[in-house]
Amino acid sequence: MLRVWRAGVACVGGCVLALGIVLLPLPGPGWVVIFFGLGILATEFAWAAKALRPLKRFWAWLSARMERRRERRRG
Repeated sequence: MLRVWRAGVACVGGCVLALGIVLLPLPGPGWVVIFFGLGILATEFAWAAKALRPLKRFWAWLSARMERRRERRRG
């Protein structure tokens, strides 16, 4: 049963990832779809979770920076 689940996650995540790659040269959210596909794959595969680490670090940095700006405006 675990293999079937992992195969399903790999199929769905791979399709979303491929769609994101196709959308890159077109106007639209190509990078967002790619990261979403990696997020799906990261639920079951360590290599995908490792690929998302820089994005998570960047998101944490950006969130902290935005929070500091909000505090300066309030204060």
